[in-house]
Amino acid sequence: MGTLQSITKDHELLVLAARGCGRFRVAICPDDLGRALVKALLRMAEHSSALFKHHRWPTLINYRIAFGIASGSWGGKSVETLAAHALSVADWVTCPEELFDDYVPTTEYKIEPRPKQPVNMLKWARQARN
Repeated sequence: MGTLQSITKDHELLVLAARGCGRFRVAICPDDLGRALVKALLRMAEHSSALFKHHRWPTLINYRIAFGIASGSWGGKSVETLAAHALSVADWVTCPEELFDDYVPTTEYKIEPRPKQPVNMLKWARQARN
């Protein structure tokens, strides 16, 4: 798990359900699902920084975040049992808007290591709101 090829039709349906089967307004890549969504998110991260700023997107998009969103892989019972490819609060570090301008996401479709978990409750709460 964690490779682009591991995203299946089931993952696409999971994301479609999370989007309310088309009833919820999706601002970024609304028409994409599955592998196409991963590629679209990475492409948007590189070429459309203004869109992310406009929607107050909190963090830079890397392959890990794109894969987690496209496969519906977020959360788990605990940090210790969380799958290596699943997103957690640690992935949503708030970054300054200026970083979006010069950011170029990786061209490798390879899961990055999980960031360190927040060390205190205030930081965890701030990242959880992202």
